[in-house]
Amino acid sequence: MRIIFFGDSFVNGTRDPEYRGWVSVLCAESARVHSDLTCYNLGVRKETSADILTRWESEFIPRSVPDERMVTVFSYGVNDTAIEESGRRVPLESTIENTRKIVEGARGLSDTMVIGPTPLADNDHNDRLMELIASMERCLDDRGVPFCNVFPTLISSPAWMHDVAANDGMHPRSGGFNFLAHLIFNWPAWQRLIRGGEGR
Repeated sequence: MRIIFFGDSFVNGTRDPEYRGWVSVLCAESARVHSDLTCYNLGVRKETSADILTRWESEFIPRSVPDERMVTVFSYGVNDTAIEESGRRVPLESTIENTRKIVEGARGLSDTMVIGPTPLADNDHNDRLMELIASMERCLDDRGVPFCNVFPTLISSPAWMHDVAANDGMHPRSGGFNFLAHLIFNWPAWQRLIRGGEGR
């Protein structure tokens, strides 16, 4: 099985002093269950859903193998909801439309999953993220795409919020990324996937 991760700096593992991030930790844990596993981390800092929509398929194709199970995992949202002089980097409606196009394209090529964005040390930004997550959840549920909403658990975690605030206000350090990785690892859809069942 090959798993390809697309996303932003949180997927990339930015600001992790151990240079692992949640993707590497998740893959290492998953390989203990599924021994024949190849993972590709294609997270790019500052990217939005619009950027990922533009590039994901051209980067997926060279990494796919016809006789292996393919899984595509997307995670984004913090940059879409960031405020610039003209407003949000990506309007809410556009993020949802980008999400629709991404998952409808990806489902034709692979199993597809989405991991929701994580909370920051910024209450206003978190409010925008919660609005986005609710809309993403509806969009993905309508299309039968598994969605891991990590936001409620993380924002309720003093350890996560302290880790983010003590770092750069956005990204956690190693402990926070490890916590996130294990949260996803224990998600029932992920467990079904790595144990050979359907991701849903």
